[in-house]
Order: sequence, then structure tokens, then C-alpha cells
Amino acid sequence: NVGKDRITCRGEKEDRLDAEKTAFHEDVYQGYLQLEQEHPERIVGIDASGSIEEIKAEICRKLEEVLKGVAE
Repeated sequence: NVGKDRITCRGEKEDRLDAEKTAFHEDVYQGYLQLEQEHPERIVGIDASGSIEEIKAEICRKLEEVLKGVAE
């Protein structure tokens, strides 16, 4: 689990949601994947398994794509 690994690595304390079982997080993840498939014009998935810099770059690329489409 990427999120739990980041919390552990940073030495942060888990909050109520972080402390939920893995099955809960998997259900939430699957729900977001379904929403992304149902509403591709509104929801864009971002791979958060990379470094912060890689995630930032992907977000910027996706935003550029969206903004380019709006400008056309």
C-alpha cells in the first residue's frame, strides 16, 4: 500500500482512515477506478507510486492535456 508505506517512511502517526484494514482501502481504490471509468471527462487517475517529483510531473502533464482541450 503506497499510502501506508509513505506514512511509515515519514514517521507520521496513522489517523482513523489510515488505520483501517487493507480491504477497506482496496474497496475505496476500486470505487475510484470505477468512477474514473464512468466519468473520464471529470476524473483522471494519477499513479502515486513514484517519487513526489514524478507524481508532480504527471499531474502537470494531465492538467496541460485538460487545459489544452478546453482552449480548443
